[in-house]
Amino acid sequence: MIAVEVAGFGGPEVLHVVDRAPPVPGPGELVIRVEACGLNWSDLLQRAGTYPGGPRPPFIAGQEAAGIVVAHGAGVSQPPIGAAVSAIASHGLCAELAAVPAASCIAWPGELEADQRAALPIALLTAYHALATCARAAPGELAVIHAAAGGVGSIAVQVARQLGLGVIATCGADKRAYVAAEQVCGYDELRRAAPDGVDLVLDGVGGDVFRASCAVLRPFGRIVVIGASSGEPPRIDAVKLVHRSHQVIGVHLRGLLARGDLLARAIAACVPWVRAGQVRARVTAVPVGEIRAAHARLAAREVIGKLVIELVTPAERRGPGAAGAS
Repeated sequence: MIAVEVAGFGGPEVLHVVDRAPPVPGPGELVIRVEACGLNWSDLLQRAGTYPGGPRPPFIAGQEAAGIVVAHGAGVSQPPIGAAVSAIASHGLCAELAAVPAASCIAWPGELEADQRAALPIALLTAYHALATCARAAPGELAVIHAAAGGVGSIAVQVARQLGLGVIATCGADKRAYVAAEQVCGYDELRRAAPDGVDLVLDGVGGDVFRASCAVLRPFGRIVVIGASSGEPPRIDAVKLVHRSHQVIGVHLRGLLARGDLLARAIAACVPWVRAGQVRARVTAVPVGEIRAAHARLAAREVIGKLVIELVTPAERRGPGAAGAS
C-alpha cells in the first residue's frame, strides 16, 4: 500500500510517498481503507519536530481520516465492516490502509461525503470541547474566534452559533469574505469591535493576539488556548488573572480522546448539526502526490478552511469494489 512517510524532521522535502505492508489490526482495533486524510497545522509541527510528544521519524503522517471499515481485530464488532467512518490517531492515517482503535472512530449515520468526514473530526471535536465542555459557554455570551478562516476557526464559528453565542471573528483582510459571523475584523481591530468586552475567546494564535484578547476580556471571562501558530506561546501573568477575574484554559484533543464519556457527549451533540448541514467544512482536496505542495500552502497560510489529501479519488470511490475488503 502507499503511505506518506516523514523520513526525518525538516521541511516539506522530508515527505515521501512510499510503499508499505498493509497493517494487521490488533485487539480493540479495526482497519479502514482510507479515502481522504485531513491536513492540520499540527501535521506541520510533527514534520518539523516541534510538536510536543510527537512521533519520531520515520513515521507515517496523518492524524485524521475518512475511510471504510474493512477488517476487525479481536474484540471488535462495531463499527461494522463496510461502515463509513472518521478516524483520529496520533499519526499513521495518511496511507491507503490504517489500523486504528475502534474507540477513536466515528460512524456517521446516513450519507456524508468523504471529504467532510476527513475534514471535520479534529476541528469539530476541538471546537466543541473548547467552547462547550471547558469554557462552559452559555447562550447569549459574546465570543471571539481567532483565525476564523482556518480549519478549526471556521468550524468553531459554526459551533458557537449552534451554542447560541454571539461571535466576533478575526482573520486576515483577504479572507474576511469567507467568514460567516456577525462581526468580522482584523486582529488589531478587536478593541474597536468589542468596546464593551467579550465573555469568551478561542485562541490558537498566541503572541500579540493573546495579549489583545486579554485586553477585551470581561471579568469572569475565559480564554481557551488551543495552540500557538504564531510561534509565540502565551505568557500568562497570574496576578493579572486574579485581579481581573480571568481564566485561561488549555485544551488538547488528546485529553478528550482519553475520556470516553466526554467524547460520546461531544459526538452526540455534533453529529446532528452535521447531518442537518448546520456545520460544514470548507474543503480543498489535493491528491496525495501533491503532499509537499499541500504542506507548503498551509504553512504559507494560503488555505481557506481545510486541506484534505485524497488517497482515493471520488471516481474511484464510486467505482466497483471501492469499499471492498483488504
